[in-house]
Amino acid sequence: MTRFAGRGAVVTGAASGIGLETVRRFAAEGARVALVDRDGDAVSRACADLPGKGHRAIVMDVTDEAGWTALAETIDREWGTVFTPEEIEAAIRQ
Repeated sequence: MTRFAGRGAVVTGAASGIGLETVRRFAAEGARVALVDRDGDAVSRACADLPGKGHRAIVMDVTDEAGWTALAETIDREWGTVFTPEEIEAAIRQ
């Protein structure tokens, strides 16, 4: 499927568990994904294993406010729009 082609998603806890499964689902459906996790090795491996192109592994502690500001600026500059929480909820329900 490619229903998310041309869109971006930022997923935290992306190196394992529910975060990783969420990343895989978005990537499988065409989204570019920014994988955020504090485990650099694991998030890099997860990113490398995804289908498609344009994904980014971001090593960051989600409690770092400055990190979020930098991430938001980078994603906005490079990708433009990402999924809103409402769009993510609708996609999960489908």
